Formats: sequence, structure tokens, C-alpha cells
Amino acid sequence: MTMTTATASSKASSAECSAWSSPTPPPHEGRRGARRPAWRRVRWARVAALAVAAALAVQLWYWRGFQSKPQTLAGAIADARRGGRLSAARYRAPEPEQLAAFERELAEILAAGVAPAAGAEALAAKRASPTGFTALEFPAMPRDGPGARSVLLREVEMRGGPGVVVKRGTSAATAPRRSVIVECPHSFFDSDTMPIALRMFHRANALALVFNTVHRGNVREGDSEETVSRASRSGREVTDVAHNPATLFHAAHAAALTAFGGAQLTAIQVHGFRDDAVPGADVVVSAAGSSATNHVQQLAVRLRAAFPAIRVLHSPVDTRKLSAMSNVQGQLSRARGAPFLHMEIAKSWRERLMRNDAELNAFCDAVAAFLDDVASGGAHDDAAARGSSVASRVVDAVLQGPPLATSLDAYARRIRGAADDDEDAPDDGDGNTA
Repeated sequence: MTMTTATASSKASSAECSAWSSPTPPPHEGRRGARRPAWRRVRWARVAALAVAAALAVQLWYWRGFQSKPQTLAGAIADARRGGRLSAARYRAPEPEQLAAFERELAEILAAGVAPAAGAEALAAKRASPTGFTALEFPAMPRDGPGARSVLLREVEMRGGPGVVVKRGTSAATAPRRSVIVECPHSFFDSDTMPIALRMFHRANALALVFNTVHRGNVREGDSEETVSRASRSGREVTDVAHNPATLFHAAHAAALTAFGGAQLTAIQVHGFRDDAVPGADVVVSAAGSSATNHVQQLAVRLRAAFPAIRVLHSPVDTRKLSAMSNVQGQLSRARGAPFLHMEIAKSWRERLMRNDAELNAFCDAVAAFLDDVASGGAHDDAAARGSSVASRVVDAVLQGPPLATSLDAYARRIRGAADDDEDAPDDGDGNTA
């Protein structure tokens, strides 16, 4: 009996030792104390390596997406404007020397890009972009003709300077209309003005398109919508390129005037206003006292031919609002004897044009037809000619005014802050701060 018990105890002890020496853990520890097999460790290592590789690939794709050239001109313009709403963080005021150099270099590029002559091409190749800017080339629109192209000039280091699109042709047939530039100075605050200006640039076969890349309201992180709106409408912020002459945007306007002898260049600026700012108006056009005053009625005739119900007002003839008298580009054009058109489009009409591509083309084609009228020096019809004559007398009377307001600058100072001025009153812009 004792022998049998000892043998059983010995076997149990041997079994227990065998259990502890076995790779299988004892029952009371379960799988927690077990060491994973080698094949399982290799599998998880591979999964981790693949996850790291995938993360690196996504990061590389994201980085290259911003570094590589976009597929379309519209995409490149969007990239140039990206992040521009917080204008206070991005904007860096240019030095006087930088302004002078930019104006001089851009004037050379604009002059070289018009004619396809060998000398012009050589000059264009010598300086593809102003100092501090890079050039991205895109095919032009089909109606521009075979071989035509658009070149976007944008800052290498984004500091709030403008974007400039220059159109180039390979022959006289595809050369751009050398006498026209389109400008969009408030593309953030005046919603939808950027796509309208871009379409107008193409449909009118304009020489250049100039647009802002920072919000006009000098916006800071945390600013309320009310603060942004009030600052934007004040016309006094350094980032408001339509009212600050010490900007590269204004230097681009001056460069175009310099390249084509001032009076030869017509500039059109696209703006937007709230519907209730000027009741009864869909479009308000002003020449800012420039030589284009006699042609404003022609633009109204052309727009009504495309849209019979559209309501076009001439400021300051039909309304004193949105007259653009404090617009610094308008002042410079007037001083150099060049035509300047300040076009304000109501918010409801901008939204309508964005919904209907055919109507957007018709609107811009009406502007292009108007430019042909200006180039030919004649009115579209007798009514437009009579209206232009009346408008010219009214504008002359407004500009001359009392003896104290004999110059445009004096006039602008006299009405600065008045309720019926264009940009200083809460009428310009539709409050969209995106």
C-alpha cells in the first residue's frame, strides 16, 4: 500500500515538472503568459511595417499635391489664394524698392507677351517672372486659338502679393487683346467675383488678369464676422488693394499702364454688392471719372441686349453709390488718361451667373462686345451716344464741384466717410468673408 502511494506521488511530481517544462503554460495562467509563436510575431511586424509605409505614402502624396503644378488654371488660382482669408498673418507690406522693381519687371513681361516677334519672345524668355515670383503655364481656352497659352505669375513665398495671369499668343491671330486687363481686388469679400473675372478674362481675350490673394479686411485669427465686415468696408486696411497704393496689386496696374502708354489700356474691375445696398439695381457701373465715362451707357446697352430685364445703373448719374471715386487704380488710370470701368454686380445676379454657365458666358460676351465698341470709338446705337453725352456732363459737374474739389484727390478727400461714397459706405461687398 505504501509502495503504491509513493509511486503515484512520484508520477504526479514527474507530471507536474513535465508540465512546467512544457511550452504549453499551466492551466491556471491561460494564454497570458504564453510566448507568441515566431510566425505570429513576424506577421504583426509586417503589418506594422505596411502601416508605416502607407502613412509615409499618404504624407508624400499630400506634400506633392501642393508642390506639383495643378492641372488647370482655375486650380492654380485657387492654390495661390489658399489661406488668404487670414490676411493679417500672411500679408507683408512691400518695400518701395520692391514695388518699383516689380512694376518695371512686370511691364517688360506684359509688353513682351503681346507680340510673337522674335525680339519679344527673347525678352519673355529672359525674364519669365518678376523677382520673387514663379511662372506656371497652362493651355488657353479653345476660343483663344491653337497654341495660345496662359501664364500664371505667383509668389514663391506667399506674402500677400497679387496673382497675375498673362495671356500669350503664337501668332497675330491668337495674340491677346493688348488694350484690356481684368482685375479682381476683393475676391474673398465679394463672393463669386473671382470665377466671373476669370471667365471675363477668357471671353474678352484680355491681356492679363490681376487678382488679390489676401482678404481685404486684414483678418486675424478669432475675429468675429462683424469685425471682419466692418474692417472690410472701411476701405482703410493695408490689405485692401483697391484703396492702398503701396501694394504689388497696384504696382501691377501701373505696370500695365506703363507697358501700353497709359491711354491705350482699358482696365475693368469686378466687384460685388448686397442687393439691398442699391435697391433697383442688378449692376452698377462707374468710370471713376476716367475717360471711359462716355462709354458706360454702351455697356448698359450690351448687357440689356443679352438680358432684357437686367437693371444697369450708371454711378454717379443714376445713383451716387458705388462710384469708385476712392479706388486708387481708378485714380491712376484717370491721371494717365486711360479708361477705367468699375463694375459692381448684385449678389443675386452673381449667384444666378454661377448657377448657369451659358448665362455667365453671355454676360462676359456682352462685356467683350462693349470692349469692341470702345476700341472702335463708336457707340452701339444713338440712345447710347445720347446717354454718354449726358453722363459726361453730369460726371464733369460732379468732379468739378465747388472750387475746393477741382482734383480727383480733393474730391475723394471731401467725400471720405460720406454716406453716399462708394467703398467707404457699407454698400460695397456682400458680407461674405469666406
